[in-house]
Amino acid sequence: MSEGRKRADIRFTNMATSGFFHWIKQFGSCAHIFIECKNYSSDISNPELDQLLGRLSPKTAFFGIIVCRTLEDRPLLVKRCRDAWGRNQGLIVVLDDVDLGAVVKARTANPEGLDYMCLHDRVSEVIT
Repeated sequence: MSEGRKRADIRFTNMATSGFFHWIKQFGSCAHIFIECKNYSSDISNPELDQLLGRLSPKTAFFGIIVCRTLEDRPLLVKRCRDAWGRNQGLIVVLDDVDLGAVVKARTANPEGLDYMCLHDRVSEVIT
C-alpha cells in the first residue's frame, strides 16, 4: 500500500455478486477487504484498531476484519468498533478462533454457501 510505505496482512479484491461480501457493500465502498491478523495472548486495543482504520478509505475499503486468537472483553472491543463506525471511519469486526471455527463449519456444511451468519452477527453487533 502507498507505494510500499504501508503493509497489510491480507488484502483481497471484493468481486462478490452474492452472499456476505456482496451484502457488506451496502455500508460503503468495499472494493477491497483488509484483514489484520493478531496472534496476541491478550485483547487487542486501540492501536490495533487504529492500524486497520488507517488502511480504510472511502475510495477503496470501508470494511475490515481483525482476526485474533481470543477475546476476554468482547463488549469493550465492540464499543471501540462502534465508536469508529459512529465517526464514519469505517466498519471493523473482530473475529476470534471461535468465530473462525463457525465460518469453517458453515463453509464445510455448505461448500457453495457464501452467506456466513457469524459474520453477519459480528457486523450487527457493531452497527446496532
